[in-house]
Amino acid sequence: LPMNVVEPLTTHEQALEIVNDLLDSGIENIKLRYLGWMQGGINHVFPTRASLEKSVGTKESWRILSEQLRAKEVEFFPSVDFMTVHRNSLFDGFIGFRDTSRSLSRSNAYINTYDIATYQPVSAKRISILSPARLSDVVGSFLRDYMQYGIRGLSSGDLGLLLYADYRTKPDDLVNRQTAKSIVVEQAERMKNEGLDLTLKGGNMYLIPYAKYLVNAPMYSRGIAILDYTVPFYQMVVSGYLGYAGAPYNLADRSGHFYVLKMMETGAIPYFAVSATESFVTKNTDFNNLYSIYYQDLVDDILRIYREVDEVLGEVWGMRIVNHEIVGPSVFKTVYEDGTTVFVNYTPYPYVVDEERVVPAEGYVVIK
Repeated sequence: LPMNVVEPLTTHEQALEIVNDLLDSGIENIKLRYLGWMQGGINHVFPTRASLEKSVGTKESWRILSEQLRAKEVEFFPSVDFMTVHRNSLFDGFIGFRDTSRSLSRSNAYINTYDIATYQPVSAKRISILSPARLSDVVGSFLRDYMQYGIRGLSSGDLGLLLYADYRTKPDDLVNRQTAKSIVVEQAERMKNEGLDLTLKGGNMYLIPYAKYLVNAPMYSRGIAILDYTVPFYQMVVSGYLGYAGAPYNLADRSGHFYVLKMMETGAIPYFAVSATESFVTKNTDFNNLYSIYYQDLVDDILRIYREVDEVLGEVWGMRIVNHEIVGPSVFKTVYEDGTTVFVNYTPYPYVVDEERVVPAEGYVVIK
């Protein structure tokens, strides 16, 4: 009989080994966002409880991991999705007709998964989205179970990314987007009041006051022809208030040297998605997008990029960006509140700033 099973990519012990290896290599101030720790793996069960996934470890190994990370001053953020229902089992408390948001046609709303060849939705892989009216109950039930672990961090993969309405027939049950936003903010505030530090994916602005870190924040445009320049307005707003990163370096649609230059321009933190198991195990699974995450293949890039970016931005992380200018075609200038100035040149030609300074082709110059 065909079955869906969870294949571990990084167990609790392996996660600790990766962290120890990075610490031994001189990388400090690590933030660990851990996906797949809950029952069901990355696409976990409906989160009314904080049940552990047995294939990646036991309660004892989970306790050791969290205690060791705390002792090493590594901030720990287990990740959970509250608004997307990846798995719906018989006794998990999720009832489709009651708990799923409704579209304008009053039918159940879904997030579609598309066939990459035809770009047609695959009906067997569509994901239900939780009604905002049910979010408070789910978060409350999850937190009551999660707080027993004594972990002071939590990451959400969808609270800062999704916002939608629930168009039910009865006016009293209808939830518009503005009300949905208020509900999401209330739950983020609830987590913060519980003493949890939050890492959010995406980072919709109404949740900024409740987040400590952001991942997958926008770093550049898709290059649409009607756009002349990309302005890091988002980074200018949040800089100095919380740490932020773009998509993982090894999974970004534009990685390599361009990604490094964008970090220099925007003040973003280096961010990588890694596993202890070789990436080929994700082939022909629902996670074939994780095609380049094997830690041993990435460790040299991680060390090189961290050291390069830390040398430039290490002293200004935590400071506000006070000015950003376009000084030439695809040449940008970023100024931090202590006066540190970074010139970034995306062109294949050197750019002359003045008689004393030349920004190399596809390079940068820092003025402390």
